[in-house]
Amino acid sequence: VVKLPRTLAVYALDLKRRGRDLSQRRNPTDRQKDRQTATTATLVGIRYSQGPDGRRDGSAQFYGRRNSYVEIPNTGRLDARYSITVLIWVFNEGRSGVILNYGRRRRGFQLRMISQRVLQVLIVRRTRRTTITVQTRGRVMKYRAWNYVGVTYDERSHAVTVWVNMKAVLTRRIGRVQLETSKVIRLGGLTSSRDYFRGRLFCLQLYSVALYRKQIDEAKKRCFLKGIICYQSSLLNYRLNAVQWVIKVNSSE
Repeated sequence: VVKLPRTLAVYALDLKRRGRDLSQRRNPTDRQKDRQTATTATLVGIRYSQGPDGRRDGSAQFYGRRNSYVEIPNTGRLDARYSITVLIWVFNEGRSGVILNYGRRRRGFQLRMISQRVLQVLIVRRTRRTTITVQTRGRVMKYRAWNYVGVTYDERSHAVTVWVNMKAVLTRRIGRVQLETSKVIRLGGLTSSRDYFRGRLFCLQLYSVALYRKQIDEAKKRCFLKGIICYQSSLLNYRLNAVQWVIKVNSSE
């Protein structure tokens, strides 16, 4: 059994959970009267589309416009100053675009697409506001398909690692950095830039430690609805059995 560390936040970004934090922290505060219905993320210009678990309304659809974004308040509970892990399902339908940024207007820790298949991570120092840019090489992302994306920074190894579909596609040592993760989180773009993300996003997970491969694999289906998956799996098996039966009958004739 692979244990996951305590999560900063988990946002499924689907119609059923909308903007609620699914972690035990129930961000932004623990004083909410109704934790089941309280919305902790603001979704603007978002519709719902098919997710990686097959549900018709299982992900948030972004339209690559200024008025299509998700904003998550950060009262300090989402601050990952020394180490961080960001996990998110990405279905890119555009070219470049900001997937996640700590900050509404200014750049903070950022994950973005710079082409249809290339990822870029911006590491912004908390004190000097200098930026370290890390980007993948080659076509690591599948275009117009679901990709399970992760970014980690470990304060002990001083290394940034980018994960795509459970494969470490990039590791780079950048030295000791205090991350700029103190601001509000924006998904889909900044107010000061026209580099908006077009596509779908599902299940944002944030940790204040650097997860290793088995932990990232364990968290892969954290936002999936088990009943839906079981139903679809049974339906698929039924269809496969029916096809096999037809082939068998035809071959016997």
